[in-house]
This record gives sequence, structure tokens and C-alpha cells, in this order.
Amino acid sequence: MKKTPEIYNRALLFEKENSIASRIEKTLESLNIEVKRIKDVYSVFSFLKLKKYSFIIIDYNVPVIGFEQFIKLVRKINTDIPVFLLYNEKDDLTAEEELISKEVYCRFRKPFSIQKFSEKIESLMNSLKIKQELMEHQEWLKQKYGVDNVIGKSAKMKKMFNLIDKIINTDVTVFLQGESGTGKELIAKLIYKNSLRKNNIFVTVNCAAIPDSLIESELFGYEKGAFTGAYQRKIGKFELANNGTIFLDEIGELSTLTQSKILRVLEEKEFERVGGTETIKVDIRLIAATNKNLEKEVNKGNFRKDLFYRINVFPIYLPSLRERKEDIPFLVHYFISLSNQRNRKRIESITPDALRMLGSYNWPGNIRELENIIERATIVSQEKELDVGEFKHLLVDNLTFSVENGEED
Repeated sequence: MKKTPEIYNRALLFEKENSIASRIEKTLESLNIEVKRIKDVYSVFSFLKLKKYSFIIIDYNVPVIGFEQFIKLVRKINTDIPVFLLYNEKDDLTAEEELISKEVYCRFRKPFSIQKFSEKIESLMNSLKIKQELMEHQEWLKQKYGVDNVIGKSAKMKKMFNLIDKIINTDVTVFLQGESGTGKELIAKLIYKNSLRKNNIFVTVNCAAIPDSLIESELFGYEKGAFTGAYQRKIGKFELANNGTIFLDEIGELSTLTQSKILRVLEEKEFERVGGTETIKVDIRLIAATNKNLEKEVNKGNFRKDLFYRINVFPIYLPSLRERKEDIPFLVHYFISLSNQRNRKRIESITPDALRMLGSYNWPGNIRELENIIERATIVSQEKELDVGEFKHLLVDNLTFSVENGEED
């Protein structure tokens, strides 16, 4: 994943009209942004090489070289720096519309509302600061756990990381609990990558995705001729995971018969393939996960009490997204970056109103739902900045949001 540059409260300004340049300078200074006004266009390139700037403001009528060449030279120095374009009513942008749409963060036709201009600057700077914090968080994750995709700085996520730290150098069975879409598989992989068995195999089984008629042969394998269609021996997931880690996702979906066979593997460390008589010995570390309340399932008779106690050795709770809404800005920018890469887009920011709107939503589908909504929004957006309009028809729980006060109605 591409790293976001550090945030520098500095901007370059190339504007020929002194009155407009003066208004812009005062506006940026009021936002604590240092402004360097350039009168010679070639000086822009020199300053870009000497210092880091958060954005550039440029008049469309660039003397000598023209706007297209100017952009090409800027991108040779800095491929990502946002560009604000100022132009006059008489300027015909048609010939360079494709280039402008691709390379310009925002355009303003002179004379323009300095308030709207200020709002765009503030929105961009807010996004840049969030992305900088996200980058620092990802660097911490990479150094500590060897991953950069478990995004979360909230108190509940810190509590989860603290629990993970206690089991990194153990071989204990881990039980991940949380709603669907909270990232249980990501956490299982993080635990595995930092475990005593990190150099051995990691096997994932989605128990909910395998029909009851096939689950036993998937888990334990089968011998040739065990049933119609068994033309050759098949190695099951438990045998494949020998000396490594097996992750049983949605373990609460298993039948009680399959549960009893898994219990034997965990207690005796042995099993037989379907249709076979040979006892297979295995040494595995188990990570189990469910979105169900297994204690209630035990009381209902749907889940074996002895298996529940066997897997509930070290429980870790993964909070829902509505329990950690302070992480939403970081997750949003993370998913914008992923979507930009996947879909060849260049969304650079999101408005504070849009972030407040996303923060007011209940997120029944948790992180998975957020990722899907961000991807759809980045695909349909025609701008470099996501706003409320990209989301109001995507949220599914009849949320009514007031942009003026940022509250649900």
C-alpha cells in the first residue's frame, strides 16, 4: 500500500492577479498554512524540489509553458500533490478537460466565494491529517505485528491488541467472538503471524460455507472408495494443518455430530479419515470464531457444552463498528486508498459532512459493509473528494442526516 507523505502546512501559489492572490494568502494564513507566492512559474519546480508542500494553487493561464506542460513537470517531481486550478470565465477548458479531470483536485472560476474556497482547503487538510495518522498507525502495526490492515486506534481496539499481546508467545486455543463483518479472519491471521507456529501452515475453514454432507470429508479427509465419487484419497483440513494452525470460522454452524468429532481431535489429537481405519495423529493450534452467542446455543442444545469449554480457553471480543466509531475516519481513508488502487481512481479526500454522516450510521454489516460502500462511492464519484451525495442513497437503514447540524432526524 502506498504511503501518504507527511503533512506540511505549506502551499505554493501562482496567481497573476494581485487582489485575488492577496485574498488567498490571507485565507490560508488564517488557517495556519504558510503560503509561498510564486511569480516566476519555473520557480514552482525549484520550490517543489527543495521543500514538501501540501498543495498547489495555480492560475490556468500559465505563461510560456501552458497548463498541460506545467502539470507534466509538476508530476515528475510529485505524483500526488493536490492541485487547485483558478480560471476566468473567458477561459476555454474544453481542450484540456480530460487532463483537468484527472489531475486537478478542485477548480474555481474567478471571482469565486472565498468561503467555499476556505471550506475546500480545510476539508483537504483534514483528510491529509487523517491519512498521516493512518500511515503512522500502519507503520506501528507493521513493526509490531507484521501486518498493516488491522485498522483501529479506539479504546476497544487497544484492549483487543493488549489481549493479543498476552498470547503471542503461547500455543493457547483462541476463541474470537464478534458480529459478522468485524474482521475475525484478519485477527486470526495476525495472531498466527506472531505465533510460535508462524513458520508452519495456516489453514482456514469457513464452517458456514460447507454443506453438512461434505463437512466431515473436508475436515478429516477420506479414503479411496469411501463413497460414490471417492476415486482417490483426500487429505482433510486437520491433517493438512499438522504442526500448524487451523482457523475454524463460524464454528457455531457445525452440527452436533461434527462437533463431537472435532472435540476428539482437540482432546486426543487423533482421528480417522472417512472410510478409513488408520488413526491419524496431529499436532495443531486452534483458532475458532463465531458470530453467535455460543453460551445461548449451548443452553438451546445446539452446541456441545464440552466443546464450548474446550475452545473458550482464551476469548477475544471483536467490537462492532458502531462500538468504535472513532475509527471510522481511518477506515474510510484506508478503504479509499484500496479502492483507488483497484479501480484506477484518484479520490484524495472526503468532506467532514460526509464523515459525520458515516459516523451517524448504525453499520449493521460492520467493516465489510463500510468497505463495500466506500468502494461504490469512489467508483461513481466524478470528483476528487467524496461528499454526502455519494453516500445518502447507499446507506440501508433509512438514516436521515442533516448537513447543517450533523444529526440524525
